[in-house]
Amino acid sequence: MEEMSREQVAAVLREISRYVWVSDPRSFRARSYEQAALAIESTAIFEELLRAGRLTELPGIGESIAGVIEEIHRTGESRLLERLRAEVPRGVVEIAAIRGIDAARARKLHDALGVESIEALEEACRDGRIEAIKGYGPRTARGLLKKIAEHRQRWNRAVIGDVIDDARALELFASEASATVAVSLAGDVRRWVEVVDAIDLVLASNASETSLARLLEHPRIAAPNAGLGPTDLELTFAGAPPLRITIVPPERFGWALLRRSAAPAHVDALLQRARSKGVDLETLDAPTEADIYERLGLPFLPAEVREGDDELTLAANGDDFADLVTVDDIRGAVHCHTTHSDGRASIEDMAKAAATLGLEYLTITDHSATAHYAGGLDSERLDTQRTEIEHVKRLGIGVDVLAGTESDILPDGSLDFPTEALRRLDVVIASIHARNAQDDNAMTERLVRCMNVPVRKIWGHPLGRLLLLRDPIACRIDEVLDAAVESGTIIEVNGDPRRLDLPPSVLGNARRRGLRFVASSDAHSERGIAMFRNAVAMARRGGLRKKHVLNTLA
Repeated sequence: MEEMSREQVAAVLREISRYVWVSDPRSFRARSYEQAALAIESTAIFEELLRAGRLTELPGIGESIAGVIEEIHRTGESRLLERLRAEVPRGVVEIAAIRGIDAARARKLHDALGVESIEALEEACRDGRIEAIKGYGPRTARGLLKKIAEHRQRWNRAVIGDVIDDARALELFASEASATVAVSLAGDVRRWVEVVDAIDLVLASNASETSLARLLEHPRIAAPNAGLGPTDLELTFAGAPPLRITIVPPERFGWALLRRSAAPAHVDALLQRARSKGVDLETLDAPTEADIYERLGLPFLPAEVREGDDELTLAANGDDFADLVTVDDIRGAVHCHTTHSDGRASIEDMAKAAATLGLEYLTITDHSATAHYAGGLDSERLDTQRTEIEHVKRLGIGVDVLAGTESDILPDGSLDFPTEALRRLDVVIASIHARNAQDDNAMTERLVRCMNVPVRKIWGHPLGRLLLLRDPIACRIDEVLDAAVESGTIIEVNGDPRRLDLPPSVLGNARRRGLRFVASSDAHSERGIAMFRNAVAMARRGGLRKKHVLNTLA
């Protein structure tokens, strides 16, 4: 049999990953096979490594997975996959891919209805067959139909944190073509929209075919699969959303990049302003975005604020958004976990990592006792941790270490440490980790009561969302923000790439009320400390200036 290509091998590995997850959702092995698939797609020397027996040099590939890869490549088959297919019906795997349907429920639906696909499950919900299952009525059917619709909407979408590094590497790769004069990320990725359905690149080139040929040399890019216009095309980018390319002459680069790097409402407002000034943006020679704004009598506007809200009015009145918070403004890492709860590094190691990043301080805010699943600390363990913090502070690492907690907001709105104990800490983060599904009345009352707990606090990952996994909590946000204003509560902008919470749309609402913020890491490792950079991106999209963000201050 003809040996399989690396793309074919990766596809088999991903199928194994799906079957492994359904067989044992708690196993880390499913993620391992997914990472292995991405690793071999991302290297141009797969065949060389394979033949030299050096696959384990690729990230995430150990001896066991290397053996599976060699078997697939050589024979076109996998004994592991065949065994998994025999153990788990394919229909279970397909249905379990729908968010909110775990492996056990998927198996129940498959066994009761004989459905082998999402389409078959959808049909069973619509024709009423699903109601023959005990406990499944019309309401359940409607809920499943909603989940199926949401599943289709999420297809080929990705969290910005999962694609940003690939996108930046791709930008650099594209810039190496001799014919390429300029290149920039564009679209939702450049604006740091939380969930993206494509990676956009705009290239200025004197020879578009040469620039495109360079892109097609990338090991994860396939030939164009769609033409989107005279200058635009779409490419398949393995392991990520599709890649949309715009290639224009250098003198048209400014408008092409601006048009691709702004929300439609911002573009429409620019076109309207241009018409009022007799300017045709489609034909204007403008090698840079700054040229466009200058021609329209406006200062250059950062991509993050190009939403079509009030930014053009502000710009016309002299606001150049130059004081938006930046990564370089951040002086301390807020919201850090250690091995005392569910972190993976000691207090000392976290302090050293913060020093390496040039930070002046970090807050140690391990979970409280209610978060027992995360090894949360009770009062006695919290006191022990404070003793260790004092020890680390005396080591001369060069970073101040502040003692705190991430205290759970209980269903009645109280915090799970006594108020007096909380007042003795340097920092208190108040967060919801359970009972997220309360209705908006109960949740609003819960949060307002929490805001009124008489201790200075930070409202952690406020809406509790997990991008593409869990919706924000239901609450009347204006009432909660009003309570935060009255109590002096600080609002967290959470940099965990799965959270990025508060959303920028709500940040603007909070900012206009005069609230103060922290751009936090929610770090569970040394590497995670740097996630405050993600929080800064969200803060910029929400219009936060340096003066609004407390951890920019000394």
